[in-house]
Parts: sequence; C-alpha cells; structure tokens
Amino acid sequence: MTYTVTPNCDNCKYTDCVEVCPVEAFHEGPTMLYINPETCIDCNACVEECPVEAIYADVDVPEKWASYTALNEEKCEEYPIIEEAKDPLPTAKTLEELQAAEGWNWTVVADSLFWTAASDWAADLGCSAIIRDQHSFKTLHMNKL
Repeated sequence: MTYTVTPNCDNCKYTDCVEVCPVEAFHEGPTMLYINPETCIDCNACVEECPVEAIYADVDVPEKWASYTALNEEKCEEYPIIEEAKDPLPTAKTLEELQAAEGWNWTVVADSLFWTAASDWAADLGCSAIIRDQHSFKTLHMNKL
C-alpha cells in the first residue's frame, strides 16, 4: 500500500504533510505535490496534516481520482523531493471552498468512530446520506446545494 495525493492539492500545494513525513516521500511539482510509492512507508502521518484532504491510502482513493495513484508514481520520477514546508500557492483554496466548488455543503452532526449508511436515518435527518469522513472520523450531514 502507498498513499496518493489527489486533485484537492492542485493549485494549492499546502506542505503541512511534508513536515511530518519521516522518509521524504513527497515530490514537488509546479502546482501540486506527489507521493513516491517506493519511498512511502505507509505511516499515515500525512493524511491528518493535509488541510484540504487531498491524501488517501491508494485503496481508498475515490473512483473519480483513481488515475492519480499512477500519476503520483510517474511525477515522482520527474520532480524533485521536497524536504521542508513552504508557503502554499497564492491560488490555494480552503477545504470548504473546494467542497463548495463541487456543490456540497458539509455540516458535522455528531462525533463518531462508527460509520453508518442507514438510509432511514439519513432521511430522518433530511439529508441524502450520512458518511464517516476518513480524515476526522466524524459523521457528516451533506446536502447538495
């Protein structure tokens, strides 16, 4: 297993993840970072640090971004290792801005270590689904805008 940087990093390039990586697995491209699968030790430290939730375990990458696992590997051969944090790009967006651009409004409704997808519970709450956010382990209420 390895970890994959996905499009939420593109045009943002937050480097909080670089600071916690114990093996210098990150490579810096012009608009985003990439994780070298040969260097990554699967420690998971970077996932919690990414402010835009751009990093996933390769087995958890959303289907729409599945090509990014191979892209990370390819781009690591092209771009240099980044060893220290830098300022994000001027075009960097917050997680809320990225979610709004996708047309979703997220509201935390309960802290939980458990995931539920009970459609009747979702309907009772007046939302389309209840999910556990993999990064913060909170149950979220989502409404399409």
